[in-house]
Amino acid sequence: MRFKLAGVGVGIGLFWIGIAAPLFGHQNAVGFDTQKLVKLHGTVTRVEWINPNTWIHVGVKTLNGAMEEWLIEAGSAAILVRRGLTKESLSVGTDIVVTAYPLKNGLPRANGRELTLPDGRTISIRSVRSDGKSLTPKLTPGHQP
Repeated sequence: MRFKLAGVGVGIGLFWIGIAAPLFGHQNAVGFDTQKLVKLHGTVTRVEWINPNTWIHVGVKTLNGAMEEWLIEAGSAAILVRRGLTKESLSVGTDIVVTAYPLKNGLPRANGRELTLPDGRTISIRSVRSDGKSLTPKLTPGHQP
């Protein structure tokens, strides 16, 4: 009888974990101020080509001349490569311009929207829409991105 009761308890616990798990999944734009855009001119100091999001570290000179490190959240590595970014085009030392939604709390972190490379190409680096839904296109059979 104890084992049946324990099994029921474990089952109920797993049920609630299954319900709550999506809440802790992929990030969305909740912490970012989607009513405000910042334009950052800086130099790439590091790029983390990871999933589900790529992180671009950018050194930006402040008004008083100090360097400030911004962390830009971008789409997945696969999405960025499909859009034309490569490890060579976004290497350390590259001067870029990023348009992004800053964090609401004022820390130097933002959800990227567009990135302009030195050759003038502007590429969407967005990972989520302002309503938190993914920008990853839903592919249908025979569809080419």
